[in-house]
This record gives sequence, C-alpha cells and structure tokens, in this order.
Amino acid sequence: MATRRNILLMTGVQARVQARVLAGVLAGVLAGGLAGAPPAAADSPRATVVELFTSQGCSACPKANDYLARIATRPDIIALSFSVDHWDYLGWRDTFAKPEFTRRQKVYARTLAHGKVYTPQIVIDGAVQGSGARTETVAAAITERRATAARGLSITPARTGAGPAMRVEAAPHSGAPAEIWLVAYIPGDRMVPVGGGENAGRSIRHANVVLRATRAGAWDGAAVTVSTTGCTPACAVLVQEAGQGPILGAAVTKAARPAAGPQVAGQPTSGALVGP
Repeated sequence: MATRRNILLMTGVQARVQARVLAGVLAGVLAGGLAGAPPAAADSPRATVVELFTSQGCSACPKANDYLARIATRPDIIALSFSVDHWDYLGWRDTFAKPEFTRRQKVYARTLAHGKVYTPQIVIDGAVQGSGARTETVAAAITERRATAARGLSITPARTGAGPAMRVEAAPHSGAPAEIWLVAYIPGDRMVPVGGGENAGRSIRHANVVLRATRAGAWDGAAVTVSTTGCTPACAVLVQEAGQGPILGAAVTKAARPAAGPQVAGQPTSGALVGP
C-alpha cells in the first residue's frame, strides 16, 4: 500500500543509514535480524518506542507485523501495533482498528513532514518514519536512533491512593509542556483469521495490539505521578513533545504476562485481558 515516495525514511536519517550499510558497519546486525540483540546496558539510552501503523486489509502489512513481533521481545524496544481503518472499504473491516489510531497517524504525517498516511508505516520515537515493509532499513534506523538519541526521562512504578501509577521524574525542560500518553495494549502475539479483502483466507499475526491511547496529563519538567489504574492488560507510558513530537521518555507497566505463543483472536491470553 506504500507509494514510492512514502517508503523512504526521513532524508537525513536515510542518508546516514545508507552510508553505514554501504560501509558494512551494520552488516552483522542486519544479518542477525536484530531479534536476538542483548539487553541494553545500564548506561544505554532508554527503550526505543516503535509504533507500527498496520491494517488487516493491507497485503504488505503481514511482513511488517511479523517484524514487529520479533523485535517486541527485545528489552530495549517498546513495540506498539496501531491498527488503522484506511483499507476497510476493500472488503474486510480491521478487527482492531479505531478512528483515533488513524488520527494519530495523520498527526505524524504533519509532524514528520512526509504529508501522507500509508501502511505499513513505522514511526521510531515519534521522530523518524519509514515503511514497515523495508525491515532491514527500519532495523538500521532503530540502531541509528539508539546510537544518537539522548538518555530518556526516568519513569518508574509508583502508587497513589487510587492504585498503581507511574512517576515521571524531574528534569530540565523548556518550551510547551510535554504530553503524557497512556497506551493500553495486549502483550504478546495474536493471530487473526481474515475473511475478506487483500488478505482473505490468511491468518495475520499481530503483536502488542493497542486497545486505546489516552492523553493522561502534561509534564513541564517537574516530577509528576500519573495513575495507571484501569490501563490493562499492559500499559506503555509515553512522554512526548507537545503536538505529538519526539518521545522524551517511555516505560511499560504490565498487569498480565504475555502468553508463550500466538493466540487466536477471541481466545484471551489471561483472565486480565480486555478486548478491543
């Protein structure tokens, strides 16, 4: 579904990544697919947020979905799958799609200055975008981002009178207050049988399916605690520059363990799961 214009990463990042690939710097990383990368060291940058905008009605999306599932097991990655409704008119209504996910993707079209929405699209840390179908290029861009991004904010588990929460610690900050997003998702893999559209007859793999994304507050540099009560079965906390800009910090709190293997849609991985 991606056009030639849309499958390229932002110009500056692409140029640096391609130079590294040509020089052979990333050859070993790409050959290993990045799925088995070791845990991040204590002095490494914070976890990198990888958002995939996908659709069950998109013939190019299963490859990107499989890639996201592979990297979702990495401790240095927070992988989130947002299903959008662009292709529902082709004969299959995406079972996880919501209009607010489509709106989130459209905001990225403005903030990342590429002008269009398409699938499969991957956005890295709210700062870099590219085609999820080009998995090697995306892998290299993730490596590039982790090598150049500043350390993230400290976000740690906490409790309030209402229950579990996450605390965003104080740090220098200028400009408009950043937005705090709570992203509820189903941890682990789910298989969805598709009965129409371009993927008719296939079962599509999904990883870390997003159920809802809620703006829960603001961060202006002072420490703030945000309740995560009801953000189940798992919740990613994103601190993002105003207007859906670059992500400054991210953490995950889980109320349920992911299942050992892919689950068929409609068969929950634990009693704590909440359906879309």
